[in-house]
Amino acid sequence: MRDACQGVQVFGATGSGKTSGSGRYLAMSYLAYGFGGLVLCAKPDERQLWEELTEATGREDDLIIFDATGDKHRFNFLDYERNNAGDGVGLTANVVELISQVVRAVDREEKDQAEKPFWKNALRQLTTATIELAGFAGLPLRFDLLSDIVRTGPHSVQQWTDPDWQRDSVCYQCIAEGDANRTRDEEEEADFQKCRSYWIHDFARLHPETRGSIVLSFTMVVDLFNARPLRKLLSTDTTLTPDDTFDGKIILLDLPIQTYYRAGRIAQFIWKYVWQRAVLRRKVQPATCPVFLWADESQNFIGDFDPEFQAVARSSRACTVYLTQNLGMYKKALGEGSDNAVEAFLGNLQTKVFHQNSSTETNEWAAELFAKDWMTKTGTNSGFSGGGASAGQNTTQEMNYQVPPITFTRLARGGPQSNRIVEGILYKGGTVFKATGMNFLPVQFKQQ
Repeated sequence: MRDACQGVQVFGATGSGKTSGSGRYLAMSYLAYGFGGLVLCAKPDERQLWEELTEATGREDDLIIFDATGDKHRFNFLDYERNNAGDGVGLTANVVELISQVVRAVDREEKDQAEKPFWKNALRQLTTATIELAGFAGLPLRFDLLSDIVRTGPHSVQQWTDPDWQRDSVCYQCIAEGDANRTRDEEEEADFQKCRSYWIHDFARLHPETRGSIVLSFTMVVDLFNARPLRKLLSTDTTLTPDDTFDGKIILLDLPIQTYYRAGRIAQFIWKYVWQRAVLRRKVQPATCPVFLWADESQNFIGDFDPEFQAVARSSRACTVYLTQNLGMYKKALGEGSDNAVEAFLGNLQTKVFHQNSSTETNEWAAELFAKDWMTKTGTNSGFSGGGASAGQNTTQEMNYQVPPITFTRLARGGPQSNRIVEGILYKGGTVFKATGMNFLPVQFKQQ
């Protein structure tokens, strides 16, 4: 349990056996011990794999499929964060940060004016005022509502008193509902008046071109969630939440990226990020159920919050398992200059398994992880002296890799050619294995 909660990273080239070898072994272990979990899906066959794994361990009744139809399960994550996530979490700033994290992860490669301080702050201000206004009106947080509030906001101070605008404006109607509420305490009233002032004065007085740019940036984000399948899945009602994994359920997000592309990535990143926040908030007791986060092809799901989450996951009984091909996949996902972020994340995953790999960077990084040590090298010498031959031996001490990079290129990949044996080399932070007397251990996994 202690090892599992310190996180696992599995590296291996395509076809190296990382999923059918160490991946399967870990999944079967977590399921056999009753863990709950969240399974992210990059490939369409992930669902079938986990149906087989849960059936093999008698956990098929605990497997919940969250799919694109939304007919059975839906998750309004904004409303969940605001209303159902514990003390202090319903603060608007936290909901705004949640949206910001999602946007940064999904559109990391886009560099536009929204990244400039003025536009970034203006967008955050608008988002905050919109979410707060929906709350003061007593309405559930839905993206179609947020969109309507912004689209019908006043374009001038004079418009505020226009009866025709008042009749058709969702923004005005929400403010009117807030004005009619007399149950707020002093702090809440101050927040409402600040929100009201933003719409009547600040928003209304913006230059039309400036306001148009800010509104466009906002609606570009919101409209992602107002289209199928995200609208029904993430912006209606809620039938399933991260809390269900705390009771031992395994939620599988059957929205594989290879099938649903951007929509699948958005939905799964939201689930992952909200789940991570919920895990860190829960109060751990002796009987608290351990939970796992599972991501094969994990480069599709890594985000800015991962290093922070993994640094404290152990105290929350959360077990992260990430499987990917090589270091380059993470660096590409996180963008230029991400070397430090990748190191910070991997440094907090204490167990690492290296399968066959042809990535020079990854193999050299692994060799450095296992480190160098003094090794004895024996040589022979020969020559002629006084008309006769002479020979001898000499020994020298050299600093060499304990596991040279070439080792990782030669590991068995499973399949009939390897008698269905997948080889790997295991690293566990702070561990000296009895079998080797070193900080590494050659391991084998029998494919099913």
